Amino acid sequence: MELQWPLILFTTFIAWSAGLLATQGICALRNESNASQMKALFASAALLAIGGVAVFFHLEHWERIFNGFGHLSSGITQEFIAVVIVAIVMVTIFAYLRRSSNDPHLPTWLSVLAIIAAVALLFSCGHSYMMAARPAWNSIFELVSLFGGACILGPASFAIISAREEMGSTVGTTMIVGSVVNIVSSAAYLATMSMASYTEFDATYFDPTAPAQPMIDVSSLNAFSGDALFASTLVIAGALAACIASLMAKKQPDKHIVWAAVSLVTALVSVVALRIVFYQLGVSVFAFY
Repeated sequence: MELQWPLILFTTFIAWSAGLLATQGICALRNESNASQMKALFASAALLAIGGVAVFFHLEHWERIFNGFGHLSSGITQEFIAVVIVAIVMVTIFAYLRRSSNDPHLPTWLSVLAIIAAVALLFSCGHSYMMAARPAWNSIFELVSLFGGACILGPASFAIISAREEMGSTVGTTMIVGSVVNIVSSAAYLATMSMASYTEFDATYFDPTAPAQPMIDVSSLNAFSGDALFASTLVIAGALAACIASLMAKKQPDKHIVWAAVSLVTALVSVVALRIVFYQLGVSVFAFY
């Protein structure tokens, strides 16, 4: 399947935004890095907007997107509802931060709500791609891998935004835990995509000019071989590098911004590369008929 860059950017920026919003909520619960909450909120909102704009470039007639909003079972409707909920939560956070500008902090209920809204956004986004027609996509690990990306992109971004004196234990610990979650979820999804069963379909669709050879080589639909091997290598290498950088940020707090930036960049490489593999192996079962 050809790469759909607007959707790759959409899922990446949505995961990034949700991860940053959830990190805000976690830090607020711990009453840490309060002075960075407003900057993080603006960054999260900007990422959400960029992701929303990116998805429109996938559509030849973007105005027809509104035709799907009347069907609650539609994936795009569920994503839209989740985005609206997150936007409402962001506005509420902004109002609270403005009201307590001298001592910026969020109430517990709003911090928890921010985390729940972020997770709901990731769930709706990931669930939209789970379809039986594409065996490599139809896995819970696809959703988990999106969650894993958010777990490192959000904390790394928040660490960059936070000043050195604000770099509390919560941010550093969340970066390390998030990077480990990203490694495990990414590796699990690569393995799951490689084990997707295509052989159960009767591959009788042949090229009339070469009737002895099938149109699709099932053996090539593996994350660890063929065209997907390079991107899969970037997934693992980027995730491991992000984890090492996160450990260094915790170990050297005086250089946390540098290490957090390295963690963010390498994590971005890993997340985008995983979505590339996602499309490279996203062959429809109908291609076999």
